[in-house]
Amino acid sequence: MPSFASGHPATIFQPSDLNRSYRAILDLARKDRARVRDTDGLSLLVIPEERVSALEDVNDATASFLVLEDVVGHSETRKPTLNEFGPWPWLRFLDPDDLTEFLVELRGSLVLAVREQSSTPVRETLQAWRDTAEALADPARRAILLGDSGGDDFIEVSRPEAPPE
Repeated sequence: MPSFASGHPATIFQPSDLNRSYRAILDLARKDRARVRDTDGLSLLVIPEERVSALEDVNDATASFLVLEDVVGHSETRKPTLNEFGPWPWLRFLDPDDLTEFLVELRGSLVLAVREQSSTPVRETLQAWRDTAEALADPARRAILLGDSGGDDFIEVSRPEAPPE
């Protein structure tokens, strides 16, 4: 699959260069990537493992997102099944409006993650929504967080005084 990004090194190393020019290959790999063409024509990339892990995480999150988005987008009457929530079963505690908001926010995080080649935006979004969903899982917290509040729910407090010495 062709890459549309520009600025990738044009140098293509041969297997014999692995021993002779290993430092140059590693330096290029640290900066972005180093390409090695094997004797059978197979092109191999040397890139930081952290980048591959991030892209794998974003790939998995994108697949789960697309499945859930399809279910939520095509059914206004039924809630997704536990299986359709995929790796995020805690989403079952969200109401339909919050679930839709989650999908919108996660979509933005996925785009940012792909652009930055980092899973951090996705991980942060998922953690924030997991915290929210877990708070809503407790009926008492849910009632407090989502319930109506009125003037009787608030009292005036005075400024605390310093303790006597």
